Amino acid sequence: LTHTSTHTHTHTHTCTHTHTNICTRTGLKSVSIHKRLPLFATGGEDGMVYVFHGMVYNDLMDNPLIVPLKRIHAHTCDGTDGVMDCVFHPTQPWLLTCGVDKTIRLFCET
Repeated sequence: LTHTSTHTHTHTHTCTHTHTNICTRTGLKSVSIHKRLPLFATGGEDGMVYVFHGMVYNDLMDNPLIVPLKRIHAHTCDGTDGVMDCVFHPTQPWLLTCGVDKTIRLFCET
């Protein structure tokens, strides 16, 4: 899930970049960021939705924190499309998705 590479600059510090795959085999169709909670979600052409905890620190030399929380099989895929859009509720940790299978789904932690 994570690939890390280190680059040394001509200045006196070393930067480490961490790359995290947020969609595995197919294209990314939608990204939603929660307005109040440190959550974001991605929806892909394969019908999968991934929910992440994400934080960016004030010190830009610190790497952002991205923690995968959930992998949800949200919608069936027609071969080219699956999840068309995803959006968080403005105050609750609820995620709504719509798919090419003509359904709208609400996901919430119980």
